[in-house]
Amino acid sequence: MKIDFERLNKEMELHFEIAKRITKTKAAPIYLRGGKIRDFILGRNITISDYDFLGNFDLNQIQNDFPQLVIGRWDEVSTIKLKIGSQIYDFTASTNVEHTINNSDITLSCMCLDNYGNFYDYLGSLQDLEDRIIKINEPDKKLSLDPSRILRVFRFAGELKFDIEQSTLDSSINKAYLLKDAEYISEMWKILALDYDSRLNILRDLHICGIDKYLIYPSDDRENLQELLSIEKQIDKKAPIDNIRALLGNPVIYLVGGFIRDIILDKPAKDFDFKTKLSLENMIGILERKGYHKTEKLDLENFEYYVNERAKAISIYYGNVDIDISEMQESDINAMIGKGDVNFNCCVYNLQSHKLENPSIIDEIKRRELKFCNSDRARESPLVVISALKQISRLPEIAIPAETREVIASSIPAIIRLIKERPGLDYKIDTICNNLNSEQTYAFFESIDGGKEFLRDYALKYKKLKTTNSKYTSMLITDISDNDKLQIKHLLRESYGCLFDESKASLKGISSIVFERRRGIIGTCCLIDGERVYAAAANSGDEWIEIFEDIRKSNYNIWFTIDADNPKI
Repeated sequence: MKIDFERLNKEMELHFEIAKRITKTKAAPIYLRGGKIRDFILGRNITISDYDFLGNFDLNQIQNDFPQLVIGRWDEVSTIKLKIGSQIYDFTASTNVEHTINNSDITLSCMCLDNYGNFYDYLGSLQDLEDRIIKINEPDKKLSLDPSRILRVFRFAGELKFDIEQSTLDSSINKAYLLKDAEYISEMWKILALDYDSRLNILRDLHICGIDKYLIYPSDDRENLQELLSIEKQIDKKAPIDNIRALLGNPVIYLVGGFIRDIILDKPAKDFDFKTKLSLENMIGILERKGYHKTEKLDLENFEYYVNERAKAISIYYGNVDIDISEMQESDINAMIGKGDVNFNCCVYNLQSHKLENPSIIDEIKRRELKFCNSDRARESPLVVISALKQISRLPEIAIPAETREVIASSIPAIIRLIKERPGLDYKIDTICNNLNSEQTYAFFESIDGGKEFLRDYALKYKKLKTTNSKYTSMLITDISDNDKLQIKHLLRESYGCLFDESKASLKGISSIVFERRRGIIGTCCLIDGERVYAAAANSGDEWIEIFEDIRKSNYNIWFTIDADNPKI
């Protein structure tokens, strides 16, 4: 099996440098083992964020020097775990690397690379890769010490589509009874979080081998899993995944952000934002070859695309939906998530595996709990805080934890300075205005000196709505004639009958009116207060729905409440 050692060493160079600095290692060798090397050799495009290092380390030194980075320590196996940025680093203290490797389980994860570029294969791992087998040396001994390794064997076999070596399979079956008293839930979760086909095959094999009868699955985890699988199924069904893959081929593609958030919140989902490792130039080349042509207008039609050079993104109209696709700048998905703005925008779905990459975010979103992906970065970036304000303005009942609230409040002066210095960014403030929950965002500005004055330059509520159909007229309430006001009040009373609320006849609090006039008589009207319908009247249900639909098409974030018991509707 040929290995491109030059590229392997280059890809791991930065991580060896980090390991050397963390462990204060100078001349002594450091060894990287595990899945990163295995998947590189197999050519698998799989994001694994764990880097597993061996060496003559002092775990106390690591813990004392970097206490804020430590997320776990297990002295029984001489290992400490750190989170550095979005990556996980395991450091296992060992004075005899070959001995430590010999005590490991699956051979495929036992290849080593040191920081001098030397490659070590103590257990014949390369041959096992060639033979496509999952194998444990001395399986009876190792499975007795840790029965959860049985599930690990089946998971690797199912995930890699490898066979289980015969002695390892025999031992797994013979030692399965030990699972009754073992800690295996974390391994079971890893199996159940795999894509549908892999999960089904593994569970089938566990059943055929009689191993599943020793497994008990906690009800809480089962509910969490069912919810996750339901969300993934809805994403598969509602997102234009097949269209995107047919258009771009089969590169690494992720669906990110608002669409997934809205699926989790059980809201209408229509924001299709994709990230791909294709370069912007490659994406444009693919579109041009498929008959698309570039346009400078944002209202796209079929076979048109718009380019945002600064964001390295394209927009297209494909399969009757608007789609944005941007070039992925980060080296892997965890780095991309780590550089996100707020959790509501950082849901990530992998189109290849049909899996959510960060399912732990589901509970936060269901609780509507808004958090910054990196609070320190948010304090330094007013644009990140504006993104948080945008989410607040759109979601009623949003929960704002104390830290999120403190970061936003302390950043308002910086936001005002930024917009005044760069007036071309004032559209960013427009995005937090005229939304369902905008009053809560205005409060952050109004709580500081000069904040209220700053907001005066923006339309905090719609003054007059837009319409597209020429049969509708939109007018400010101040421009409506007295005769038209009388007609509108008459239509309201006639439409609502005995249910009419006479307070609506005063037309107080109304900013604009959209109406249809037939032969000089107003027959359909909507009275709009800012972003919502204050009252509506029509001679038929169809007319009512038509005027709603026209307003919805023409204006951002307008909402209506309709009584389903109304016989017209």
